[in-house]
Amino acid sequence: MKNLNLFGALAIAFALVVGCIEGPEGPTGLKGEKGDTGAAGVAGAKGDKGDTGAAGEVSCKMCHDGIQHPMAEGTFLLSGHNLNTTEAVSYAGGRGGCARCHSHEGFVEIASASVNSTTTTFAAPSGMKCSTCHDHGNFDFTTNIKGLRWSKAVTPIMYGFTKEAMDIDVSNNLCISCHQGRDNDYKEFATTDYDWTPKFSSSTATGTIRFYPHYVPQAQIFLGKMAYEGFTNPATAFASTTHKGAANCTSCHMGAGIANQTLNHAMKPKAEYCSGCHAGASDLNINGRQTEIDGLEAELATELKRIGILNEAGAIIPARFGTDPNWTVTPGGLFDKTTLTKINHDLAGSVTNYFMVHYDRSKGVHNYKYIKAMLKNSIDYTKTVALKPAK
Repeated sequence: MKNLNLFGALAIAFALVVGCIEGPEGPTGLKGEKGDTGAAGVAGAKGDKGDTGAAGEVSCKMCHDGIQHPMAEGTFLLSGHNLNTTEAVSYAGGRGGCARCHSHEGFVEIASASVNSTTTTFAAPSGMKCSTCHDHGNFDFTTNIKGLRWSKAVTPIMYGFTKEAMDIDVSNNLCISCHQGRDNDYKEFATTDYDWTPKFSSSTATGTIRFYPHYVPQAQIFLGKMAYEGFTNPATAFASTTHKGAANCTSCHMGAGIANQTLNHAMKPKAEYCSGCHAGASDLNINGRQTEIDGLEAELATELKRIGILNEAGAIIPARFGTDPNWTVTPGGLFDKTTLTKINHDLAGSVTNYFMVHYDRSKGVHNYKYIKAMLKNSIDYTKTVALKPAK
């Protein structure tokens, strides 16, 4: 009996051992239901305080007074840019070749596409306004609070967009995108094989009477570029003043950089804007330099009238640039392409320099040294040209 009980106990123990041996892993069971969300953990430590952002109201008030009209607009109404009914807008503003700078629509088109020109014609062009230069949708209060439509370097229109880009800075490139000499028919002066005869507006002529740059060559003058410098052994070196490194369009025309100064959108330069460099200046005729440049410009005009290129009103006499048989500086006419010599380039360059200075209108302020060299060297050359024969 005892043996039987022992045997039974052993059998049960064996069965238990065998039953405890793990078999092969079965397939993964179905995913159970999502449990309840646990209780929120303890709040973490407070992070560091971020930088203070630009105050929206303060930023807006840089241009807008919040009462009746923007402060900038108030001065803009006094600006020469505030032209809405003149021929400069109604005629030129609709033409594809002119609209880029003569109408709101033209400038917005080239600026939005970041291109140099437009061929689009506009049936009802409008004049310049705040949104011509500023894009409210492009304000960046960190890097460009002004929201300017154009900030990149400007490819000069003169010489057919072939010259090195002009670059002042992101705030002033907007100005020179339009305030640059422009004429699609203008050709660069060459020393040999100068194959070009200017034509004039008439029923039989082609081309343009304006072979000198269009009327706002301030960019070229300010940067000291693209005037005629090809005179043989010029007595006055072509150099530039420090303005192009120490000043710019907005600092002299709008008071940029003056503390607590809302930019003057009348864009008329003031002596007080110059005081940082020219202490005590009461007007723009600093050290009499405007008076000096006025005198040199008048002297060059006198020589060009004596030669017969300008009439008494200061306008070009078209016949002098054609095949006038009474013109004997060179046979066949001053610009006859079969007889051009160095003298022709120098005289043509003198005319170009005269009109660039005349239409720059700064009387030397933009670049006194460069303007003086343009005038002095042109005067020196024209004094060597004989008086035109009488008809």
